[in-house]
Amino acid sequence: MELLSIFVGLALGLVLGAVAMYLYFTQTRSKTNKEQSESELKSILAVQARDHIDASHSLINQIQQDTERLQAQLNAYEASLLESDFKEDDTRASFYGEHASVYLRNTVKTEKTPKLAASTEAPPRDFSSDASGLFAGAPTIAPVNEEKTSK
Repeated sequence: MELLSIFVGLALGLVLGAVAMYLYFTQTRSKTNKEQSESELKSILAVQARDHIDASHSLINQIQQDTERLQAQLNAYEASLLESDFKEDDTRASFYGEHASVYLRNTVKTEKTPKLAASTEAPPRDFSSDASGLFAGAPTIAPVNEEKTSK
């Protein structure tokens, strides 16, 4: 009986020891996995932050170049307004340019035939001399030839 209790105690100790070692190793493994995943996450975030900062710098440089170009265009426009000498016959600045007025003058179609003076003796152009619409009366229906249908 003593021998049996020793074997049972030994088996029970082995089972409990195996469970304890399994739990210990899983906890340490999860801790190392957490630490590795945190370090990987930090490195990924650092790379993304660096990319974002680089993209922001390039966008700022592009905006500065666009602003300088716009400032140069504005200065050139202002200089052209200040330098323009207005002629006596052309007292306003041309909105469309010098070629647009010639183009518009040539493309506008003028009516070659003069309009007829409206008179009370002639009916309006949309007047119908025959009955039309609801006032046309009953429609005439052609009679059906019975000889053809009976054959």
